Amino acid sequence: TIGSNNNSSNSNKHHNNSNTSGARVVTHAQVTSHYVGIVRYLGTNSNDADHDADDEAAAAAAAQVVRYLGLELMDPIGDCDGRMFDKDIGEHVRHFETRPNYAVFVSVQNVVKITPSILLSTLTDAIQKLNTSIVGLSQSNFQYLQQISKQQQQIAALIENNKQLMAKSAQLEQRQQQQQQQQQQQLQLQLQLQQ
Repeated sequence: TIGSNNNSSNSNKHHNNSNTSGARVVTHAQVTSHYVGIVRYLGTNSNDADHDADDEAAAAAAAQVVRYLGLELMDPIGDCDGRMFDKDIGEHVRHFETRPNYAVFVSVQNVVKITPSILLSTLTDAIQKLNTSIVGLSQSNFQYLQQISKQQQQIAALIENNKQLMAKSAQLEQRQQQQQQQQQQQLQLQLQLQQ
């Protein structure tokens, strides 16, 4: 019986109907997650066979039907290390061994085998998309740098204009002071003449 993946138990028991394979597969998780890995375990469910089959031969044949797969992943995006919780015995059963979070169990219906040609095609498409993104980023970066250069030029022009304005303001202030001094001198002369 397939239960929830819970790593709280340290049991290393091996399930009797375990099987392994070296086929490379890609599978979709419950929502949109993608797993790429190697099949390390072919899981059957003998309990379903006991309920569905009327005779021993049919039960034996049904018990060999693969219901789920254990995948060893390339990256630590899984949820276990090759163990699965078995509700019938109440503990974890180890079907294969990986590093923590490098394994996942998935329904066989959600698995698609990747052939070398499909893998090559997928990688080629990914590389083309990556190259397109790089070109787009390069163009965007170039345009961004151009905008920065224009803004820097505008800032430099504003700074220069501000310097010129400050210089003119200083000249005007100096002239005003000179005019005030002249006016004061003239007033003093007029007062002296009146006396």
